[in-house]
Amino acid sequence: MADPITNPSFETADATERLPAGWIATKTSSVERFAGFGDGFGYDNFERNWKLPASPVTPPFNQASLFELEPPNVAFALFSGIDSDEDFEDGWDNDEGLLDDFDAITSITAAFDTTPENFEDFEEDWKLPKSGGAPFNQASVFSWNDVTESAAMFDTGGESVEDFEEGWLDCENSIFTFAPTDIEATGFGTAVALGSYNWSTSAFTDGSAYTPPAYAVVTFADVTTAMGVSGNTLDIGYIDGNGVGGADGAVTIPATATVGVRVRVIEDPLATGVRDITSVTEQTPIGAQSGVVTFNGYAKDVEDFEDGWTSLL
Repeated sequence: MADPITNPSFETADATERLPAGWIATKTSSVERFAGFGDGFGYDNFERNWKLPASPVTPPFNQASLFELEPPNVAFALFSGIDSDEDFEDGWDNDEGLLDDFDAITSITAAFDTTPENFEDFEEDWKLPKSGGAPFNQASVFSWNDVTESAAMFDTGGESVEDFEEGWLDCENSIFTFAPTDIEATGFGTAVALGSYNWSTSAFTDGSAYTPPAYAVVTFADVTTAMGVSGNTLDIGYIDGNGVGGADGAVTIPATATVGVRVRVIEDPLATGVRDITSVTEQTPIGAQSGVVTFNGYAKDVEDFEDGWTSLL
């Protein structure tokens, strides 16, 4: 009876040979053939019959190429015809005098200025522009400690500070801070008295109103009777230029304001212009004091060149 085949499905591996258990791998060679390279060598030494480019296949070949450098094939380069290394000292065009080691250089101290100095202090014999003779800029200094300080004098030497108030060509009356008394409407158009407020009685007296669709584009509070010792802010209720009521504005009258002082009314940012003032109250009641303020509206604060002009040929 024949022996049964062991591990016929190759599922069990051999632990040592990493082959299926019960099986042995064998190899049998029946014919051997050797490749021949070049003149019959059994290996390719890449020394003959190679060609770059790959075609055509006719000579010349590159069989003279070497794939290993051996002493007979190595030669040292000669520099300047005699040196085995390049010292960059001779044989260069115009460069033979160059040195690569500062120790070999004979150092001399640089001399500056017409009176020789060992260092450059930038104090004399400098010139701007670069060419030409005197004048030089040797008066320059490079440290504020070397500057002789002196206070600047303004207005022909009469003031130690510049207040920009006099000594200027035709602009002595210029101002640099705007106060309420410096600003007023240009006066174009006709003023409409929209009402007044009396500080003595704390009472608002209604005035005129614009006829639709007209309205004041700018409104001023004009002091018509001198104020007392205290200023105050007035809250102003009005109908805007679109006929919508309930708009709120305000104006602050300075203390001891004199007759003629004019202060612009700050209008409600959500309203457009003033058609009629309906109420005026003190923002912080301070009691009776003297002073009357009249509210004047102007329908135009720009000149539209439509009226009041005389043509002169």
